[in-house]
Amino acid sequence: MATMVIASALPLSMFYLAAPYVTHIHVKLPNFARGSQDALMQYVRKMPESAVLKVFTMRSLGRPQFVDVPVGKLKWRSKRLGCVNWEWKKSGSDGKGLVTDFYVEERGGASVTEPKVFREIVGRVRQQTLDPKPVNKDK
Repeated sequence: MATMVIASALPLSMFYLAAPYVTHIHVKLPNFARGSQDALMQYVRKMPESAVLKVFTMRSLGRPQFVDVPVGKLKWRSKRLGCVNWEWKKSGSDGKGLVTDFYVEERGGASVTEPKVFREIVGRVRQQTLDPKPVNKDK
């Protein structure tokens, strides 16, 4: 009987541990970066901290959501037994920081249309976590 109660609590604990799973990341590109592959890669390599990523997630009951995240605010983390690897701290209206956790499959997947861009963004998030100095500070 006790085993059955413990086993039934396992799915609930996984629900808590699991962060929203990122299904898509769209980069809001300026017009000059849309002209060619070279222009796109040049922009992504020198992307300003204020550049916005539209992060699409899937959580409970298959309900999709999206949130606009400035790339400079993302950090790489290993939390909740590996179920979280990106973290976004945003300031709330009361001045306290609110934390949003994400799980991003960092190897990409079959649906990644621009693998080089995706790898640059993942590398950027890791770099700005390891070296907290601004990578490309907006002027």
